[in-house]
Amino acid sequence: MMENKSKTQSNVKKRTVVITGANFGLGFESTKQFVFHNYREWDVLMACRDETKVKAAADQLREEFKEKQLKHHISQEASFDIHFIPIDLSSLASIRSFATKLKEKLEKQEIPPLGALICNAGVQNTNIYYTKDGYESTFGVNHIGHFLLTNLLLPLFDVQNYDDNRIVIVSSDLHNPEEKKRMPPPQLKSVKEMAFPNIEEEGEIAMTRYCTSKLCNVLFTYELSSRLQQHPLYKGKITVNAFNPGLMPGTGLARDYNKMLQFIWFNVGPKLNHFFPKRFRSAAVSGSQLTSLITDKELKGVTSKYYDGDTEKPSSTESYDKKKQFDLFEDSKELVKLSDVNEFIV
Repeated sequence: MMENKSKTQSNVKKRTVVITGANFGLGFESTKQFVFHNYREWDVLMACRDETKVKAAADQLREEFKEKQLKHHISQEASFDIHFIPIDLSSLASIRSFATKLKEKLEKQEIPPLGALICNAGVQNTNIYYTKDGYESTFGVNHIGHFLLTNLLLPLFDVQNYDDNRIVIVSSDLHNPEEKKRMPPPQLKSVKEMAFPNIEEEGEIAMTRYCTSKLCNVLFTYELSSRLQQHPLYKGKITVNAFNPGLMPGTGLARDYNKMLQFIWFNVGPKLNHFFPKRFRSAAVSGSQLTSLITDKELKGVTSKYYDGDTEKPSSTESYDKKKQFDLFEDSKELVKLSDVNEFIV
C-alpha cells in the first residue's frame, strides 16, 4: 500500500477504483486523472504484476502532484491515496488471489468501498505465447483474465450503499472491420478454439488474434450489462461500458515488436498525435476520456454502450449478436470453472 493521508479528507465518503495495468500507458494516465482531479472522491488501487514498477509510478505521481500544488496554489494538506495488490492476468490462480486479497482489505476497511473497475491491461503479441493455464495469451489475457476478474469482483461492489457503480472494459476500434483500419477482421470461434488454437493449421496470425480479443471485450460488455440489469441485486446499480482509446503510439502494446518497430512506436509515433489527431491519440487524452466514464455524473445509469474516446457510437454489427454474446459468456464461464455460487452470481 502506498498512501498520502490527508486530514482534510477524513469525513469525505471516498470509494476505490481498481485499474488493471495502471503503472504504464493508458492505465497510468487514467490513474493520474484520478489522482490530480478526483482525489477527494476516489482512491486508486493499481492492479499490476510488478510492484517495483508500481512504486516507481506512484513516486512519479507524488512528484507531479507536488508540482501541481505549488503551481496552482493547492492546499499542502491535499493528497491522494494509492493502493496496490499484485495480479497476473495470465494466471487464473493469481486473479483469484487478487480477488481474495481485495475482499480482505474491503472487509477490514483498509480501503474505501469498491465503486469502479477499469479493465485496461492488455497484450498485442507478434509471436505465439501461452498463459500459465495453457491458453493462447492474447485471448487469455485480453478476454479470459478480465472476464474472471470482473465476475469475481462483482460481489465486492457496495451496492447496498451506492447505486452508481461502474465497470469499463477497454476494447479497440480494431474489433470492427467496418471501420476499415486495414487490419484483419476478427475471427470469432468457440472459446476452446480461441484458447487452444491449432497453430499448425492457422499459422501465426497475431493481429487477427488481437482484433478478435477486442471483439470479445465488446461482446462481454453487452452480455454482462444485460445480465446485471436482470439481476435483482444489481439492476440499476452497476453499469458496464466499452471504451476505444484509439491508436496511442508510445504505450506498452509494442513491447513484443521487433527493435525497429519499437523505435518507431516509442519515438516517432507520439509526434504524429499533433499532425493527425483524428487517427492518433495521446495516452493522456485517452486516459482523461477513460476516467470520465467513471467520474462523469451525467453518465449515471448509462450502460451497454461503446465509447470511441468521449463519443458514444455503434460498435461492430457482429458485436450485437445476442447468441454470440451469450455463448462467449457461458463458454468462458465453463473454461475458468466459475461454477461455485460464491464466485459467480449473475
